[in-house]
Amino acid sequence: ALEDENCLESAGFLMTRQPVFDRRLEPWGTAMRFAMPGNESRIFCDESSANMLLEAYLPQRGETGSRTLVGFPAESVLQGIPQVLWPEGIVLEIEESSGIRHGIVKAVADLKAAGFGIAVSGFRNSPGCGGLNALADVLMVDCADDEDCGPGNSLEGRVQEAHGLGAKLLVRGLTNWTAMLQARSLNADLFQ
Repeated sequence: ALEDENCLESAGFLMTRQPVFDRRLEPWGTAMRFAMPGNESRIFCDESSANMLLEAYLPQRGETGSRTLVGFPAESVLQGIPQVLWPEGIVLEIEESSGIRHGIVKAVADLKAAGFGIAVSGFRNSPGCGGLNALADVLMVDCADDEDCGPGNSLEGRVQEAHGLGAKLLVRGLTNWTAMLQARSLNADLFQ
């Protein structure tokens, strides 16, 4: 097991769970995020803590087709931590900027081959991240970031880029119906 004084054993953690809707505004799944408040260090110290957190907090997936997005830092992906989960209905989320890390594309490709869905957050179609983006089933942008969804936004371009890569585009950070309807009118596929 890896040692890290900032892991779960030494501090509390924050877990969020939000619904994700499709274009018909029907439930597509749930997005979950685990974080250490006030600290950017990883929460998954080892397989034991990852297994405990994930099994305890993942929603029970009873309905066929229900999906759960679970974010993992690049280091956890490289260590194989997502493999503590059963892949059915799980969409692993990794930050696009991780695409430049040595070994990450192969690690994500192996997870995809094992049956996991792949989501890439912070999608900007950045140079050097094409290998990671090409593996994505879902590409994600955050509307809390005005650069992506504000006036004169590039959201329409991101939708087209995502569709060109064969992925759905998920827009997160939607705080009102107007923003959601605008993203939907630009052909975004999923809404958080």
